[in-house]
Amino acid sequence: MRITTVLGLSILLFHTACNRVSPESSSSINQVSNAKETESPTDIDTKGVKIIDVRTRLIRMSPANVKRMPIDGDDSLLRLQFLDESDGWITATRALYKTTDGGASWSQVQVPLPAKAILSDVFFLNRSLGWVLAHECDSDEPCPEDHFWIAHTADGGVSWQLQYEGQESVAYQIRFYDQQNGWAIGTRYKYSSSPFTPLILHTSDQGTHWNDVSEGILSILAQEKDKMRSPTHDEAAEMILPDTNSLTLLTGRLRFFRTDDRGQSWAQIGYFGDEPDQTGVRQLSKQNDRFFVVGGAASVEGTWGMLVRQQSDGSWQRSRLHGVSFTSVLFLEGDRLLASGSIPTETESPTKRYLLDGVILCSKDGGKSWGVVYRNPQVTSINSLTATPSGKVWAVSDGGLLLRVDYP
Repeated sequence: MRITTVLGLSILLFHTACNRVSPESSSSINQVSNAKETESPTDIDTKGVKIIDVRTRLIRMSPANVKRMPIDGDDSLLRLQFLDESDGWITATRALYKTTDGGASWSQVQVPLPAKAILSDVFFLNRSLGWVLAHECDSDEPCPEDHFWIAHTADGGVSWQLQYEGQESVAYQIRFYDQQNGWAIGTRYKYSSSPFTPLILHTSDQGTHWNDVSEGILSILAQEKDKMRSPTHDEAAEMILPDTNSLTLLTGRLRFFRTDDRGQSWAQIGYFGDEPDQTGVRQLSKQNDRFFVVGGAASVEGTWGMLVRQQSDGSWQRSRLHGVSFTSVLFLEGDRLLASGSIPTETESPTKRYLLDGVILCSKDGGKSWGVVYRNPQVTSINSLTATPSGKVWAVSDGGLLLRVDYP
């Protein structure tokens, strides 16, 4: 079971010169229009994108000033959320960490969950109200029965109450728009004739009750006749909450859905149907009211990153970097971007050709060209980036690695 990552992105000040790689090809693609539930899905045509091998074109640049911060544990750190300059939370595979001093120190928070529970997400609306998602078994372990839990705290993590337990399903992401209205998304297994389908839960009472509102999406998927994929094999991967009643959802196979009535009805508004199955969705975000999609793959089939950006005229542009798998992107000043992920290890050994290094890259032209600012061969992935409201950049990684990323 893949765990996907989403970040609350900030517009940051980024004062460093990034060396460039040769510009890669990208393609403009058709404008997405709203589709009725009974109409055919809107295909976003991205064929013809040229792929370049970043490993042969990256220019080495002055490294960023990266400081490892102390944290007690060696679990994989998945994501980090800062509420302000002082208060933040880190989700690790088997632990939850909290800081109240701007990241100078971190303490482990105990969440009463089953012994096999693997944390997948945490979201705090303010210093008091927070929610944790956890599921049974790791991605490389056999699970006799998939299920997940939602736990809630109203006192900043001092005490927790179990709110929901899902059977034969896994949830990856939880978000709240306000103190009452929230969503949790993931994957349901063994639904009807399909091995897995999107799972979408909604609450309007702070999580006391969660309603399964997946049926509208399942009905749309069941009507599709995809030549390449089974029509209902998909998962809910990333989401954006525009307002109290609305949700924009991106699935693992790059289908866009939207609801404006808390999941009572759904419309498929777009579909990147030509993207390879190996591409994993890592992030869906908005910058200046335009969508931005981050994806990537790191497998025997290859390593690549994908950036899809909606243009001001409503059209879309996709860029791909072969040789780098993206996990998250931060928007910086102007066209500057900062990305985390993995890059193949530099080795001549045929037995190590599939090894990966964790990497942070920067771009100053909106993602057309990139340079490496940090690379760590001791970890396989920098799992996510985030920033405080003032623009301090943080990164989390495998092996309990927590980094402060500063620039001269």
